[in-house]
Amino acid sequence: MKYYLFHLSEPLNQEEFKGYLLSIDSQIKSVKFNSKLDGYFIGNSELSTTLNFIAEAITGDFNVSISILSSYELNDLSSYLFRHCTKKERASYKSLADTILDLILKNDYSFLPFLTNIFKDVNDSILLSIETYVRTGFNATLTAKKLFIHRNSFYYRMNDFFSKTRIDIHDYENSQLVMFYIKLKNME
Repeated sequence: MKYYLFHLSEPLNQEEFKGYLLSIDSQIKSVKFNSKLDGYFIGNSELSTTLNFIAEAITGDFNVSISILSSYELNDLSSYLFRHCTKKERASYKSLADTILDLILKNDYSFLPFLTNIFKDVNDSILLSIETYVRTGFNATLTAKKLFIHRNSFYYRMNDFFSKTRIDIHDYENSQLVMFYIKLKNME
């Protein structure tokens, strides 16, 4: 499950909007408003593949602009990046990694403390294991072989990574986020 934070350009009837979202895609499980303009919905990871179309449909049906940011959980990083999402576009969808890349291209690294905080309890051997796993196309056997460890040791490291970060590495957007972090960490 993922969280999809949204911002509307103007207030809508919240119950009507909730009903619309729940009916437009069966992958959307619940909708919550935090204010008249902001809220989030919870849905499957696969939902991210259709969110640009959903954003366009909302824009057309309600005549409002909407920005959507997907996140693996509601945390300081997602809140911070949500405030920096592009709200100029009529309908937009971005992941955490997309938003970080936008900030990096503007030479803005203000997100870094929030990103670093997510990985504060993860040691370098676990990060190396996760990086190798992503680079081998999520092949556990090949990862263990490249790291000269037993496959069960790799699974232990992967479970440890998940328990410390709550990040499902098998989700494409999450793996991008992790790889951005690793690359930024290696630049230090």
